[in-house]
Amino acid sequence: SYSFCTLLDRRGESHVNRTSYQNKEAMTTYGTETGVDVFDEVPGECSEKERVLSMIGNPLKTDDDQGEAFVETPNKKLGTLQGVFFPCLANIFGVILFLRQPWICGQAGLLWAEVVVIASVMTTFLTALSISALSTNGQVKAGGTYFMISRTLGPEFGGAVGISFYLATTVAIPMYLLGTVETIREGIGQEDLGMDGLEPQVLGVIFSVICMGVVYIGVQYVSKAIPFFLSATLMGILCMWTGILSGWEAHSGPGKDSCALNKTCIYNIWSDNQLGENLRANFDSGHDWRQMFGMYYPSVTGITAGANLSAALRNPSKSIPKGTLGAIALSSTIYILNIILFAMAVGPNRLKSLGSVVASDVAFPDPLVVQIAILSSTIGAALACFAGAPRLLQAIVYDGTLPFLSFLKEDPEKDPRKTLLFTWIIAGSCCLVGDLNFVTPICTIFYLTFYTFTNAACFLLMALRSPNFRPDFKHANMFTSGLGVILCIAMMCLINPFAALGACVASAGIYMYITTCGELHDWGDALFDLRWYTTRKSLLRLDKYGPVHSKNWRPNVMLLTKVSFKNGVPSLDEPDLVTFLSHLRHARGLQVLGTVLEHDVNCLPEYDVVEAREAITTYCHKMKMKCFVEVIYGSLEQGVSSLLQAAGVGRFQPNIIVQGWHDTWQTSANSRRAFMYNLRMCEVLHKSLIVMRSNGDYPGELVEGSTIDIWWNPHGGGLLLLIPHLLSHHRDWSKTVVRCFSFVDEMGDEEAVQESVSALFEKLRFRCECHTVRVADVVETYSYPRWSVKNVLAVASEQMHTPGTLTTDTASSLPNPTHSLATNTHASKKLNNIIKKRSKQASAVIINLPKFNTRGYQEFPPDEDILKYMEGIDTLTAGLPPTLLIRDGGRDVTTSF
Repeated sequence: SYSFCTLLDRRGESHVNRTSYQNKEAMTTYGTETGVDVFDEVPGECSEKERVLSMIGNPLKTDDDQGEAFVETPNKKLGTLQGVFFPCLANIFGVILFLRQPWICGQAGLLWAEVVVIASVMTTFLTALSISALSTNGQVKAGGTYFMISRTLGPEFGGAVGISFYLATTVAIPMYLLGTVETIREGIGQEDLGMDGLEPQVLGVIFSVICMGVVYIGVQYVSKAIPFFLSATLMGILCMWTGILSGWEAHSGPGKDSCALNKTCIYNIWSDNQLGENLRANFDSGHDWRQMFGMYYPSVTGITAGANLSAALRNPSKSIPKGTLGAIALSSTIYILNIILFAMAVGPNRLKSLGSVVASDVAFPDPLVVQIAILSSTIGAALACFAGAPRLLQAIVYDGTLPFLSFLKEDPEKDPRKTLLFTWIIAGSCCLVGDLNFVTPICTIFYLTFYTFTNAACFLLMALRSPNFRPDFKHANMFTSGLGVILCIAMMCLINPFAALGACVASAGIYMYITTCGELHDWGDALFDLRWYTTRKSLLRLDKYGPVHSKNWRPNVMLLTKVSFKNGVPSLDEPDLVTFLSHLRHARGLQVLGTVLEHDVNCLPEYDVVEAREAITTYCHKMKMKCFVEVIYGSLEQGVSSLLQAAGVGRFQPNIIVQGWHDTWQTSANSRRAFMYNLRMCEVLHKSLIVMRSNGDYPGELVEGSTIDIWWNPHGGGLLLLIPHLLSHHRDWSKTVVRCFSFVDEMGDEEAVQESVSALFEKLRFRCECHTVRVADVVETYSYPRWSVKNVLAVASEQMHTPGTLTTDTASSLPNPTHSLATNTHASKKLNNIIKKRSKQASAVIINLPKFNTRGYQEFPPDEDILKYMEGIDTLTAGLPPTLLIRDGGRDVTTSF
């Protein structure tokens, strides 16, 4: 398909200035990195590039995600007729009109042929409505229809759409050239042109080389020939209709009887009544009505020419809808009348014959006129596709969405050479097929894929009610765009379900490839709106159902850590915490990295909070951390309070807080206060707390047989048991063994306790080696007598079977020491020795965080109590492998059902 730009007189010069925002570093323009690009254009006339590139879409790129602003002079160039109507007509009329519409009429009959025309036109009409809406929602910048779709559906879908559009345009080249070959062979005659003996495949390849050579020399020659091509096409239609209406070539006399008997006559529509013979379908063997759709559909494509010239229009919001829909209406009327005239004027067997060019047989004054028109139309269309397809591919390659095509990348300011050769290779290979009936349905599938995405883009924007989707064209809606998607998909499946499936699989493959390998672009696409809408809806549904059921509980972790900035580049001060957070990825829960930029709130911060958040987010992505980032600036206590209370949305908020051990607790009162403040906040907010103590050696060298050792005080809802289970599902911990050690006092029954603990782990479906450790009464605050342990396990087992939570009330009913273990330094040291003896070679040790009765204080605990508490924890964990101290939030997080 090709387009037409009217040549007008030069009346001076105007400039289109492209200006950039203040952030010049973020600016990237197509072919320039200065942020400014100035064009010289002629009022009332398309530039040479616009004239040719509008044939399928100007692919010159402007990266909208970098915040470019365009300021144009009010002197626009083209009106509705010159800028939209004539280009669309030139795209629509082509080889199918002359070579295959009579054949379709003979095969399908008048009624079915009209159904084919109306159904095909209906898809393009609905697509034109969507294009009108999309193209009037702001300016369609350089890139034409590809720019419009890619910036609407995002780089993933944009790449898939761009490739579909490119392949449709490229496969159209052999379709047009094989039409040229057929006209020469069956109309003019190869002998008359000195081509006797050459096969259609050879002729097709020769013509493709000639067309590529013309485009290689310069697209300006194609541009100058476009008015002739369109004029020749319109002249051919006029001569064809004149011949039919005048009966110029109608058979008469004695020869009429014989041709009437063979049903090959050309009739006078005013005196002969033979319409009934062509009224119903009369398919030859191997053909059916589905094939008619595939053969006919390319004749209604080309409706994007007006949108491609949006930047050159005087009033795009009015010209694109009027011109496009007007061209569809006129071309559809001509197609419908054309089929009626052929059905009335030509016998069915002659219509079905591919041994002659029926369109030229009925022409006035001579068949050569229409044959020349066909040659002009097909060669001009092939030249236009050769000029446009390489530039479209050039734009796709420049966007960086398809890295496997990076070898085709070249200077976008110059005419494409690599992509031109690549396009010729594809087109030449298709020419080797040598059959127009085979190539045309393939072209149809690619066009329908492109139209499907176009309608889908408009449907998404309307369905999501994006605030920035405000098209001037108001006659498109969700129904029209949705119906367009359905009709396009239905027609693809109707023509060839396997080809339709292949197109869908190929598009899905391109989408996945771009998602994983392509460059990231933020183009403000509709898919972001879709994600936003579905996320909002899901969060509201989660909030409606009340507290999360124990079976649906997931660890939503907030990591509290300090971030340092050096020359504006962030770095995390506690990398072990980040590693531990990544090891919990199997749970698929929420992960938040929270940090406080300590600063006086009455003064300006050293770093901009928004920029700091973006820098940390980028850093986390580079570290392959799938987490959200929250940055608060102010005092440490205010920041932590804000993070713990306000992070998350509705039910989707952190339920576990992870922090590192404060190594400066002995010398810094602020460090001790911060630790206790976090502990008190977690207790008040019913959040679990995990404190990691390591010397930068987490997780160490993990080999087969490495262990995760649990030293379990059976209190809480089972988080201490769940964490090692989640760790063991990470590939780094997959070969480790989980061991659980339970304390028994001197009077306890070791065997009974071990059996009870093993039974509990079996019910919970946790793989674990259970062990018991007998301890002296010096650490009885961390152990339980025989009856008490059985009671604990019975209560816990019952809670595991019963929906709900293991509350603090349940925990308080169990034996609990009056004083914290941490306050008993001698007991902590004794227990530390026991743990080191059994777990010295463990890769990680998991233990309960000793209890501190924060509710026993009306105000914040005095520093001496905090000091004694942290001294006990330090003594308990000294010299141990990387240790996780866990304080349960007080609810059941594991079930046995």
